[in-house]
Amino acid sequence: MLKRIGIRMLKRFDRTFRGKLSNQLIVSFIGMFLIVLFASMTTVYYAILGILKSNSKENGLNVMSQYSYNLDMIRNEMDQIFRQMIFPNQAGTTVVVQRLITANQLPEVDRTVLLYSGFRSFKQLMSNYSYIRSINFYSDEGTALSASRTANQIALGTDGEYYGFYRTVLREKAMSDPDRPAWLGGYGERQFDLEGGAQQKHAESKPYITAVRGFLSGGKAGLIAINIDLKYFTSIYNRAGGAQTDRMYMVDSNGMIVAHNDPSRIGEQIDIRSLPELSEGSPSTSMERDGHQIMAYRISGLDWILIQEIPLSIFVQDAAKIRVIALVTLFASLVFAILLSRYWISRLTLPLVRLTAAIRKVKAGGLGTKVEVRSNNNELGILIDQFNRMSSELANVIGQKEKIEEEKRTIEVQALQTQINPHLIYNTLNTIKWMAVIIKANNIVESITALSDILGPLFKKQQVLCTIEEELDYIHPYIKIMRFRYGGSFKVDIAVSEEMIACLTLRFVLQPIVENAIYHGLNGRQGGCLSITGELREGKAVLTVRDDGEGLTESRLAEIRGLLNDTVSGEGEESEAGIGLRNVQRRIRLHFGERYGIAIDSRSGTGTEVRVTLPGKETSVEKARASNE
Repeated sequence: MLKRIGIRMLKRFDRTFRGKLSNQLIVSFIGMFLIVLFASMTTVYYAILGILKSNSKENGLNVMSQYSYNLDMIRNEMDQIFRQMIFPNQAGTTVVVQRLITANQLPEVDRTVLLYSGFRSFKQLMSNYSYIRSINFYSDEGTALSASRTANQIALGTDGEYYGFYRTVLREKAMSDPDRPAWLGGYGERQFDLEGGAQQKHAESKPYITAVRGFLSGGKAGLIAINIDLKYFTSIYNRAGGAQTDRMYMVDSNGMIVAHNDPSRIGEQIDIRSLPELSEGSPSTSMERDGHQIMAYRISGLDWILIQEIPLSIFVQDAAKIRVIALVTLFASLVFAILLSRYWISRLTLPLVRLTAAIRKVKAGGLGTKVEVRSNNNELGILIDQFNRMSSELANVIGQKEKIEEEKRTIEVQALQTQINPHLIYNTLNTIKWMAVIIKANNIVESITALSDILGPLFKKQQVLCTIEEELDYIHPYIKIMRFRYGGSFKVDIAVSEEMIACLTLRFVLQPIVENAIYHGLNGRQGGCLSITGELREGKAVLTVRDDGEGLTESRLAEIRGLLNDTVSGEGEESEAGIGLRNVQRRIRLHFGERYGIAIDSRSGTGTEVRVTLPGKETSVEKARASNE
């Protein structure tokens, strides 16, 4: 029962609002008002949200610029440490690490003293710089030293796991640019353990930030790897504390995380290809992805990228009050708009109500009905005035239309009466043919037979299109007539591929082209050759008519091409020879489109070639027009 009542109420509501224009205008006005208001408030909301994001981006990049300066400080400090370790002192004394390159060549006592000096030098550096966790030395001769805060390790030879790590990672990175330190991340103390990680097999490997530098001494190569405490390194760009700095992390040039407050994320791969501005050389960029605002800053000295991720929900929370104010304003504006629109639209639609009543009278047959309203100069007044004129003139228009239709029928009858009966022509030619047979004028018989073969399709077939095979059948009798006319002095060669004889073409497109070739190319010559070839090219049927006649001059060729492209008027005696080609061109393009038609090439004294391009075998007229569009 309730369901039925609800359905009836909905139907009544639908009839009310569909039946009255005023109600529809009110609904439309309120709808547009709501759309505009909603759009405006949404724009303001997102504009404020954008300002918050922009301020966050600007502040974040400024902070990251300061962190970049701090990171450059430690990079410069590490560069000084490497110089102190590798290059001779002011007195010219060779430093320990350069002598360590050839340590395995020294006597055992001297080698032991040298290794002890190396460890002591490394320990001294670690005591001066608290953030250095270990120092490692590798040489191409197989000597390796590792000094940490808890243990010293030595390896003489080339058969340790450490040496594979040295050759595949450290050496390649260090020797790529021996004049400056290289920086690596993602490796821990286990990779630098010369005993194969035996002591740390069941312990967690603490992650490091590693600075390596290669050097040469006496034609031998070596390198030093200094491992920096990860917590110290991350504190450089997290000194301000707070949630935002906790979301910062560092990735290398390949996108691998090398420094993060959460050590478990070290080694993860980040897609830095989505940071196009950095790829193009910009030092910083910002974008939104996966619900976060992502800011990136390139640390040029380390060739690393500092990235900060801030959830967008933080900005949305700051704009929540704006949303509440917008909703309250929207509701109050809606109530006011409904009351105002109801009154004003009712006044505006009164002339339309009267106009609707008058239209109903005209529909019932009351021609001449007019709407009586007060003078009105707006669009409604113009509309009512035009309706009054239309109503008074409608009867006259209908009468004139009936008169025009009667005149058209009369003209059609007259045109039919003036047509020549095609059967009369066909029968007359047949009579002349038999008269020529009686007097044994075989050439006349064959000429009339050929002409009948040409005219027959015009009388018997009304279709505009035919196949290329049928078109060639029309050409054979025409050429026979031309042979009689010119004494059979020219040779004809027709070669059309089997795959295109079923392609569609217009009737009698070849006849004007062949006529021009014989009349203008071969006329007045003894011998000569006319060829008609056809093949499919890229889904199109191409018919080519060639003659080896006199050819065309440059000016004449340009004139005919102008005719084909509708750039020449075609009037005058000099253009008459090309008018037939232009007519064929227009017929082809009207039926098949601008992609198809005639092209002509010629050189004086070498002959002329005319190419006719038509749709391929599988292309109908409709498909040809569609492909042209």
